[in-house]
Amino acid sequence: MDRINRLVNLLALVILSLSLAACGYKGDGEFQTHDIWPLERFELTLPSFPLQEGYSGQFNIDGYRSHGTSHLTLIITAPEAIDFSKSDVEIDVRISDALGTDFFHHAGAINSYFSRSDALGKRAVARPGEWRCRYLYQDPLLNKPLFPFQAGAPLRKTKELKCLHSMPSGKSQYDVLVNVGNVPPELAGATARIELSSSWK
Repeated sequence: MDRINRLVNLLALVILSLSLAACGYKGDGEFQTHDIWPLERFELTLPSFPLQEGYSGQFNIDGYRSHGTSHLTLIITAPEAIDFSKSDVEIDVRISDALGTDFFHHAGAINSYFSRSDALGKRAVARPGEWRCRYLYQDPLLNKPLFPFQAGAPLRKTKELKCLHSMPSGKSQYDVLVNVGNVPPELAGATARIELSSSWK
């Protein structure tokens, strides 16, 4: 009986700590914690924004927690499945602190890196601030790497594209500025969102 009571109390403590951690977040979007210290994982999903040419938006991150480094994922969702490698939508994302120090800044066409690699016939060296996105091939065996690339292999049409990066995240407050440039016709009605996550390893 004592063992059951201890387990119940531990479970209640875990639930309370997770609730308090989530309640401490005061910025935009939805912040969640998973697991318990020291194995905590933190996840933040910012509100979606429209992929409309000329769109400019700002989000506030206040109370974010991390292990010093965060994985940033830009997720683009299209109304219909398309070949994202041919889509040159331009997205500028800048994340900075109250002093104006940039912790993340990527801009330009999302397919720039893939297009250069395709033209070279091999994986190119990524340039600073260049988006790196995960395109999927029709052959599932080619999709095992995080960023698969096989010159000349046919790609799969998808409704979603993920661009993955990392950033230092030793602070809890940031400003996120988003600007959208060129939007090709195939992405009319599309949306995008930014997710941050941080784990202990």
